[in-house]
Amino acid sequence: MKKRVLSIALCIAMLLTLVPTALADALPTFSASKETAAPGEDVTVSFDVANNTGLAGVRLLVSYSSDALEIKSVAKGTAFDGLTYTKPGNLTANPIVLFWDGQDADTSNGTIATITFTVKEAASAGEYPITLSYTEGEIYDGDMENVAVTLVDGSVTVTGGTTPEQGDNNVTFSASKETAAPGEDVAVSLNVADNAGLAGVRLAVSYNSEALTIKSVAEGTAFGNLTFTKPGSLTANPINLLWDGQDADTSNGTIATITFTVKEAASAGEYPITLSYTAGDIFNGSYIDATVTLENGSVTVTSGTTPVHTHSLTHTAAKAATCTEAGNIEYWYCTACNKYFSDSAATKEITQAATVIAAKGHNYTYTADKNVITETCANGCGHSATATITANGATYTAETIDTTYPNIAIAGTFEMRDNKGELTGNGTSATYK
Repeated sequence: MKKRVLSIALCIAMLLTLVPTALADALPTFSASKETAAPGEDVTVSFDVANNTGLAGVRLLVSYSSDALEIKSVAKGTAFDGLTYTKPGNLTANPIVLFWDGQDADTSNGTIATITFTVKEAASAGEYPITLSYTEGEIYDGDMENVAVTLVDGSVTVTGGTTPEQGDNNVTFSASKETAAPGEDVAVSLNVADNAGLAGVRLAVSYNSEALTIKSVAEGTAFGNLTFTKPGSLTANPINLLWDGQDADTSNGTIATITFTVKEAASAGEYPITLSYTAGDIFNGSYIDATVTLENGSVTVTSGTTPVHTHSLTHTAAKAATCTEAGNIEYWYCTACNKYFSDSAATKEITQAATVIAAKGHNYTYTADKNVITETCANGCGHSATATITANGATYTAETIDTTYPNIAIAGTFEMRDNKGELTGNGTSATYK
């Protein structure tokens, strides 16, 4: 049996999507750029956010092919300026974690970070994915509510390396989409379609090890003419599956089944099963590389754990309103989720406006003693003012007072004018304005 030495692949990718809360027409989108470099060169991949509706916390995982790339540096971008950025502690981690958080939501768009990779000298020519993923509960808004987002992966295309000859063989590998609850086993099938003939296949299968563990790997019914090499370790991530043979196999169908166990502590959500390969690892009977399409699968966990929010409450005592100043009811405010409650157990949510008691305003009464008018507030706030109507020949005028008075009966014949000198009445009674 002839075998071709297949290059070692450590391909990545964990795309974790959040169980949607409320989908908008355009979800916030995180994306990685697509760049090109030659072996030995440095290349900078930018990570951007768009359609940002307001985020207070973001934790992104960035996976890459450590066979071809190594991280040289990570830098903060210009977006998310209102959030605190935490630098990764270990640049050799894969995936590497990028983390931002803050007290208030940030609505900026643009570049949030850049990662500079060095392309290894021995890297083969080909496209190496830069894959984004996240865990439920790690992207949220200013109200600590989970936010559904769209992830767009990037890549580094290596040029000038060893480029295998490309053949006419187009083939599709796919992983199935399955559903399970915490504690259950779930089988994900790996399938091949449109197979014109393959003599060697090496696939890397990535999964979320925080939610899933591999229980077993079984050979499928397709690729019956090829020799299947089982993985040496079921804890590896990605796990590598290998088939090779002397003659090309043209069968289609299931090539392998991976049975996962969903961890008891797994949160509800969709966890991607990501396929990847390295250039030169999938070829036909003439040792010519195939043109490959990959379709990722997933395990959707139902009825998983839901992150619990712990309130951090500040108590405000009740304050009565006065004639001129607003008051408030007794209430509690959570500094973590920015919500108001009418009870100390934080079970009765209210709006901020509902905490306010409006100012009462003065309740005036008026008395007249001949030509002296007295204004008094009946609410007992102590406000009082007077105005005196004085004679000026046959005409009476009034000094200014800051309110509207009722009809005041005054003995005698006179003219009543307001503080602008306009005639408002004459006779034995008049309206003072």
